[in-house]
Amino acid sequence: MKTVLLLVALLLAGCASVSSTEYIARVDGNLWRGSRQSDLSQLNQFGKVINLEGQNEYVKAELLYADAHGIAWHHYPLSESPFIRPSVETLRAIVADIESDPGVKTFIHCRRGKDRTGFVVALYRVLVDGWEIDAAYEEAVDYGHASLYYAFWKPVLYKAEKGGI
Repeated sequence: MKTVLLLVALLLAGCASVSSTEYIARVDGNLWRGSRQSDLSQLNQFGKVINLEGQNEYVKAELLYADAHGIAWHHYPLSESPFIRPSVETLRAIVADIESDPGVKTFIHCRRGKDRTGFVVALYRVLVDGWEIDAAYEEAVDYGHASLYYAFWKPVLYKAEKGGI
């Protein structure tokens, strides 16, 4: 029981340390990553937005904004829970979506741009850019990915490297 309580405390500590600062950063080429933007006009610089958040009021507002401003908008709701991994089909679809319009400036984000975004960008780095898993995951951690909290998702990167995705 003490082990379970310690694990829960460590998981919560990892969550609490994540900053809520908004950002937009270049991944490579026309792919950009970041957090949700409170000023939706920040999205005007992109031709496509990929939102990884669950369904909420912000997601609805972002969709309406993107539609009104001619921005392609794609939604792949990934759970914030480390215990609910995204399906292989969803991950394939996200990476394919990123790659589908190489000439279009694309912004991928979740609420904080750290955990779900970090994981998907790490997956992109492994599958598309040919990075080693440790380098891709370290980049995710550098952007605030809670490595202990999301350790449950890391095995998917190993599966991807072996051609499982």
